[in-house]
Amino acid sequence: MEIALNPSPINSRLAELPLDKVRYFILNEIGGTELTGETDPEKILEAFRRKYPHSVVVLTLGKHGAVYDDGATRCHHGIYDVPVVDTTAAGDTFTGYFLTCITSGKSPEEALRIASVASSLAVSAKGAAPSIPTMETVLKAELKPC
Repeated sequence: MEIALNPSPINSRLAELPLDKVRYFILNEIGGTELTGETDPEKILEAFRRKYPHSVVVLTLGKHGAVYDDGATRCHHGIYDVPVVDTTAAGDTFTGYFLTCITSGKSPEEALRIASVASSLAVSAKGAAPSIPTMETVLKAELKPC
Protein backbone atom coordinates (compact mmCIF):
# COMPACT_ATOMS: atom_id res chain seq x y z
CA MET A 1 0.00 0.00 0.00
CA GLU A 2 1.19 3.50 -0.81
CA ILE A 3 -0.15 6.51 1.04
CA ALA A 4 -0.89 9.80 -0.69
CA LEU A 5 -1.44 12.87 1.45
CA ASN A 6 -2.99 16.10 0.29
CA PRO A 7 -3.24 18.13 3.51
CA SER A 8 -5.86 20.66 2.58
CA PRO A 9 -6.70 22.40 4.73
CA ILE A 10 -3.64 21.87 6.85
CA ASN A 11 -3.32 22.30 10.59
CA SER A 12 -0.51 21.95 13.13
CA ARG A 13 -1.65 18.48 14.29
CA LEU A 14 -0.52 16.99 10.97
CA ALA A 15 3.10 16.93 12.18
CA GLU A 16 2.03 14.48 14.93
CA LEU A 17 1.30 11.78 12.34
CA PRO A 18 3.86 9.22 11.06
CA LEU A 19 4.58 11.19 7.89
CA ASP A 20 7.58 9.00 7.07
CA LYS A 21 4.99 6.46 5.84
CA VAL A 22 3.67 8.84 3.17
CA ARG A 23 4.72 8.02 -0.40
CA TYR A 24 3.11 11.01 -2.15
CA PHE A 25 2.88 14.47 -0.61
CA ILE A 26 0.73 16.70 -2.82
CA LEU A 27 0.54 20.12 -1.25
CA ASN A 28 0.64 23.83 -1.85
CA GLU A 29 3.19 26.30 -0.51
CA ILE A 30 1.18 26.86 2.67
CA GLY A 31 1.28 23.15 3.46
CA GLY A 32 4.94 22.97 2.50
CA THR A 33 5.76 25.82 4.86
CA GLU A 34 3.74 24.27 7.69
CA LEU A 35 5.58 20.94 7.40
CA THR A 36 9.10 22.26 6.80
CA GLY A 37 9.27 25.75 8.29
CA GLU A 38 10.55 27.03 4.93
CA THR A 39 8.83 29.59 2.70
CA ASP A 40 10.89 29.45 -0.50
CA PRO A 41 9.71 26.63 -2.82
CA GLU A 42 13.27 25.41 -3.46
CA LYS A 43 13.98 25.24 0.27
CA ILE A 44 10.65 23.49 0.89
CA LEU A 45 11.64 20.78 -1.60
CA GLU A 46 15.11 20.46 -0.08
CA ALA A 47 13.61 20.11 3.41
CA PHE A 48 11.27 17.36 2.19
CA ARG A 49 14.22 15.49 0.68
CA ARG A 50 16.00 15.61 4.05
CA LYS A 51 12.97 14.76 6.22
CA TYR A 52 11.24 12.26 3.91
CA PRO A 53 13.90 10.95 1.50
CA HIS A 54 11.74 8.13 0.14
CA SER A 55 8.74 10.28 -0.65
CA VAL A 56 7.51 11.99 -3.78
CA VAL A 57 6.64 15.65 -3.37
CA VAL A 58 4.35 17.56 -5.69
CA LEU A 59 4.38 21.21 -4.69
CA THR A 60 1.69 23.33 -6.29
CA LEU A 61 2.66 26.95 -6.79
CA GLY A 62 -0.54 28.64 -7.97
CA LYS A 63 0.15 30.78 -11.02
CA HIS A 64 3.69 29.35 -11.13
CA GLY A 65 2.47 25.80 -11.81
CA ALA A 66 3.65 22.71 -9.97
CA VAL A 67 6.92 20.92 -9.24
CA TYR A 68 7.47 17.16 -8.93
CA ASP A 69 10.45 15.87 -6.93
CA ASP A 70 11.18 12.23 -6.07
CA GLY A 71 14.85 12.63 -5.22
CA ALA A 72 16.01 11.43 -8.64
CA THR A 73 13.69 13.36 -10.94
CA ARG A 74 12.56 16.94 -10.66
CA CYS A 75 10.26 18.49 -13.23
CA HIS A 76 8.01 21.53 -13.46
CA HIS A 77 4.82 22.25 -15.32
CA GLY A 78 3.23 25.65 -15.79
CA ILE A 79 -0.41 26.66 -15.95
CA TYR A 80 -2.75 27.27 -18.86
CA ASP A 81 -4.41 30.45 -20.05
CA VAL A 82 -8.08 29.91 -19.21
CA PRO A 83 -10.84 32.18 -17.94
CA VAL A 84 -11.11 31.61 -14.18
CA VAL A 85 -14.76 31.20 -13.19
CA ASP A 86 -14.57 29.22 -9.93
CA THR A 87 -11.49 27.77 -8.19
CA THR A 88 -13.49 25.53 -5.83
CA ALA A 89 -12.36 22.13 -7.14
CA ALA A 90 -8.98 23.04 -8.63
CA GLY A 91 -6.76 21.39 -6.02
CA ASP A 92 -8.86 18.25 -5.69
CA THR A 93 -9.01 17.89 -9.47
CA PHE A 94 -5.25 18.29 -9.77
CA THR A 95 -4.62 15.75 -7.01
CA GLY A 96 -7.02 13.16 -8.40
CA TYR A 97 -5.71 13.39 -11.93
CA PHE A 98 -2.07 13.40 -10.83
CA LEU A 99 -2.52 10.27 -8.69
CA THR A 100 -4.52 8.51 -11.40
CA CYS A 101 -1.80 9.18 -13.95
CA ILE A 102 1.27 8.46 -11.84
CA THR A 103 -0.14 5.22 -10.39
CA SER A 104 -1.10 4.01 -13.86
CA GLY A 105 2.49 4.28 -15.03
CA LYS A 106 2.62 7.69 -16.71
CA SER A 107 5.84 9.68 -16.38
CA PRO A 108 5.98 12.48 -13.81
CA GLU A 109 6.03 15.05 -16.64
CA GLU A 110 2.92 13.58 -18.25
CA ALA A 111 1.13 13.23 -14.91
CA LEU A 112 1.80 16.92 -14.15
CA ARG A 113 0.66 17.94 -17.63
CA ILE A 114 -2.62 16.02 -17.47
CA ALA A 115 -3.33 17.15 -13.90
CA SER A 116 -2.65 20.75 -14.90
CA VAL A 117 -4.98 20.54 -17.90
CA ALA A 118 -7.70 18.97 -15.73
CA SER A 119 -7.45 21.61 -13.02
CA SER A 120 -7.40 24.39 -15.63
CA LEU A 121 -10.61 23.03 -17.13
CA ALA A 122 -12.10 22.78 -13.64
CA VAL A 123 -11.47 26.45 -12.80
CA SER A 124 -13.05 27.51 -16.07
CA ALA A 125 -16.43 26.06 -15.01
CA LYS A 126 -18.75 26.85 -12.10
CA GLY A 127 -19.23 24.50 -9.18
CA ALA A 128 -17.28 21.78 -7.44
CA ALA A 129 -18.17 18.29 -8.72
CA PRO A 130 -19.82 19.58 -11.93
CA SER A 131 -16.60 21.39 -12.91
CA ILE A 132 -14.40 18.29 -12.82
CA PRO A 133 -13.79 17.22 -16.43
CA THR A 134 -13.78 13.65 -17.70
CA MET A 135 -10.49 12.11 -18.78
CA GLU A 136 -11.74 12.13 -22.36
CA THR A 137 -12.32 15.89 -22.17
CA VAL A 138 -8.89 16.45 -20.61
CA LEU A 139 -7.07 14.41 -23.24
CA LYS A 140 -8.85 16.24 -26.09
CA ALA A 141 -8.34 19.72 -24.62
CA GLU A 142 -6.15 22.13 -26.52
CA LEU A 143 -5.13 24.80 -24.04
CA LYS A 144 -2.64 27.60 -24.47
CA PRO A 145 0.17 27.62 -21.87
CA CYS A 146 0.75 30.88 -19.99
